[in-house]
Amino acid sequence: MFKSKKGRVGEKLDELMQQMNTGKQADVTAMHTLALRGLPILLSDDASNVYNTCKACDIDGWPQVPVGVMTVIDEEEPLMPNKLYLDPIIVEGGIVLDNMQNLPQAICTLFGLSYALNLNYPKGMINTFNFIQKVILGLGQNKLPPKISETTNLLLS
Repeated sequence: MFKSKKGRVGEKLDELMQQMNTGKQADVTAMHTLALRGLPILLSDDASNVYNTCKACDIDGWPQVPVGVMTVIDEEEPLMPNKLYLDPIIVEGGIVLDNMQNLPQAICTLFGLSYALNLNYPKGMINTFNFIQKVILGLGQNKLPPKISETTNLLLS
């Protein structure tokens, strides 16, 4: 589905997918990470306040992130905007949970916390979290908003 998209969305998805095409065959976790990074792009969400990356020395400088997944990288590693980093932590003005194994685990945990505690989904990622809730997990109402319905139909075709 990512490969079929054109225009600006297609360019962003292609940038993510190129990371999967280099080196050895991608493992399942990397593919799930790609899907979770690409889903907000497909759903016209803004993941910039939810998916964050910082260097280890800057970890305390992120209190402005209301809720999201932060990936901490080594000081020597260059920051790349759409790199599929692993080893994230969950933040909400400070570190809430760390030692997450990968982005899929972090997003599942963040979704679970949001759903179980009846919290609002992160701003900018409402379509993505609704997609996870209604389509992937089959929870809640069957009526899907148009953007989620369109993406679901693409998946099923």
